[in-house]
Amino acid sequence: MRWRAAGEYVHVRLGGQSYLLPWGQKIVDFHVGLQINESGVLLWNALGEGADEEELLMLLCRRFQAQGEEILLLRRDLEEFLLRLEAKGAVTREADQDCAEGHSGEAFFFRAGSLKIAYRGPEAVWQKFLKGFGCEAGKADQRVEVLASRPLDTVNGRVLVRSSEFLLMEGEAWYVMLLPVFPEIYELHVSRDGSLCRIYCRPEMSEEEQEHIFHAMRFGFLVLAQERGLAVVHSASLLYRERAWLFAGKSGTGKSTHTSLWRDAWGVTLLNGDLNCLGEAKGRVWVYGLPWCGTSGISTPETYPLGGVVFLKQWRENQVQELAEAEKVCLLAMRMITPAWTGVRLKKNLEMSEQILRHCMAARLCCTREPEAAEVMRGYIDERCDAGRGSADVGRHGEAGWESADVGGDGEAGRGSADVGGDKEAGQESADVGGDREAGQESADVGGNGEAGRERADGRGDQEDGS
Repeated sequence: MRWRAAGEYVHVRLGGQSYLLPWGQKIVDFHVGLQINESGVLLWNALGEGADEEELLMLLCRRFQAQGEEILLLRRDLEEFLLRLEAKGAVTREADQDCAEGHSGEAFFFRAGSLKIAYRGPEAVWQKFLKGFGCEAGKADQRVEVLASRPLDTVNGRVLVRSSEFLLMEGEAWYVMLLPVFPEIYELHVSRDGSLCRIYCRPEMSEEEQEHIFHAMRFGFLVLAQERGLAVVHSASLLYRERAWLFAGKSGTGKSTHTSLWRDAWGVTLLNGDLNCLGEAKGRVWVYGLPWCGTSGISTPETYPLGGVVFLKQWRENQVQELAEAEKVCLLAMRMITPAWTGVRLKKNLEMSEQILRHCMAARLCCTREPEAAEVMRGYIDERCDAGRGSADVGRHGEAGWESADVGGDGEAGRGSADVGGDKEAGQESADVGGDREAGQESADVGGNGEAGRERADGRGDQEDGS
């Protein structure tokens, strides 16, 4: 277990004594100061960059030259010291990958994309939305914990995105989202690396409100996916010639309508009606199954190689237009809902777009909603596949009706990246490490003398009809 010092406590020396004092939001939330001794200062300095318990224990062992049973006593006191600081909001636990700690209750494991998720929360959510993607238990890439309470501490940070539907903040260790559209969900916290997602909600929730938990989980997955080199694309997909083909476009363009034309004409399998997860492995790009599928109800846990990406545009006639390389990259990045909250994350999406397009064809289909549109696109794909051409050739600019790709044009890029569809009390407690405690002083001693009487411490998918 790794621990890290909280961002709103500061170490100061007053009158020859060391204290950890809260500031900012911690004062508003009624947190109190803690007195610590020199061993506590040693540990606090190590916690500034994050440290696991074994590293901290070694610091104490070297300080006290401990051996044998002394080490066991130091370990016990260290654990109590850390728990005491945690109870006061002075330290936080960093995400633990093995899911051994966390929310009580049985963990259900499922796969989203190529990643394994451990879910602890209402079983109804598991049964309705996730069970079909279930997998064997084991080391998880992400832990999702649904907690029936408000957060113990108020976590603030730099505001990245704000609208009438959500507020997204970036803290030192967490992304924090407030969702006024889902009042039963107090807050959603996701660790910066995406390995831990905590959803704080009301204890009693209706079936519809529990569904909001499922959609909120998507936000946490998107953070993790981008950190692991995956891209999630707002698109409908189908299986043809043993490959997955993505049909992407602005909301309302007719993605579901177009894929339905293929199903009705040739009986192809529809894979997902709203979102598709792409990633490279073994020299190919794969389309991984996701449980999130908007309102389409179409999803699969299966994985298929990617054939290509088709960008749809409503038009008065049906024709395929080949695209310049830069335009393909921009169009695909605009359809990604993996986070684009910062310039760094936007560049990640662009890099993933370039990587994906090196392995597949991409073209624009200007089309009607008539069956002929599917016939034209199918003919184009057949021609490319039969000729053994893995990607569409770079085309000419200036064709009639060719719309250029303006980055940031319709605001959909990054839409899903944040989409889900006091006074301080007077009085001071001390947290002593390895010291003697004065009578009446509450402490969290580590390495002390164990005197009697000492108190030890502790989205929903936004696919609209016809999209």
